Amino acid sequence: MSISESGDARRYGLSDLHLTALSDEIHLYLLLAGLKIAYGGALTGSFPQGYNFTLRLFDLVRGYSKLAEGVSAQPLTVAVLNVAPWPLRLNYGDREWALFDGEVARYQEGPRPDLPWSDDDLFPLHGEKRNLAADNPRKRYAWAHGLTAMRQSITVCSQARLVLGGKMTGFAGLVPGVIEEAWMSLNQGQPVYLAGGFGGAARAVCDLLRGYERKEFNEDWIGLNVAGYTDAVGCFPADTTRLNLLPRIGSEIAALAGEDLGKVLKNGLDDSENRELMASTDARQITELVLRGVGRL
Repeated sequence: MSISESGDARRYGLSDLHLTALSDEIHLYLLLAGLKIAYGGALTGSFPQGYNFTLRLFDLVRGYSKLAEGVSAQPLTVAVLNVAPWPLRLNYGDREWALFDGEVARYQEGPRPDLPWSDDDLFPLHGEKRNLAADNPRKRYAWAHGLTAMRQSITVCSQARLVLGGKMTGFAGLVPGVIEEAWMSLNQGQPVYLAGGFGGAARAVCDLLRGYERKEFNEDWIGLNVAGYTDAVGCFPADTTRLNLLPRIGSEIAALAGEDLGKVLKNGLDDSENRELMASTDARQITELVLRGVGRL
């Protein structure tokens, strides 16, 4: 799952609470269909009004295990894989480890990227916790590489990706995470399901594939919307992987516009079904299309 809050959901007639409620429904249908969900979300923090996508997934597994038995579905046993990104996992402790007691979810440690600075240099301890805020160029650069390493791990260990919502601003790294995840899957030929009706990063990818221009995929836009972007990209000159990354992602995705979306996304759906999925805000319709594609594959 590539999912986070969508900053422009209201443009499409939805509130943040619509997104959270509908994502619950989608996750539940997928779980009851016997699929397991890999997600790199945080085990701390909330959005909005106490909502946290990761913890809600855990709650769905706990709350609906008996229902799964009653409808002869696959048991909801270790139904979630949480890949914890570095550096976020540096502040995990007993409270977070306790979430993995029982048969709900499995924990996998996201790789620590190869950086020229130690954890203590980047994120010094303040009492029992580290200050993980991406509030200077080196820390934002480190966050970007840690999140990329987590996303690569999830892409390798999963068989398909569903993209829903996603922040275009206010993220910890250097490019929107849901954009980077969709791009990784497209590059690796992994089946991708794009639900763009909720706006956000998923909608941006859908728009590029449908031939619409998006202003966000240029260096000027990201320089204005990501605090300390230029300094962060330049803080380790030997690494050129971050230079013009978002424009490069945008141009590679946009180059696929005009092609049959079934062949581009390799997800078992034809072009018209993918366009239907891109526009839908109905949880049952989205899930039906995803399961139809998975079934064909």
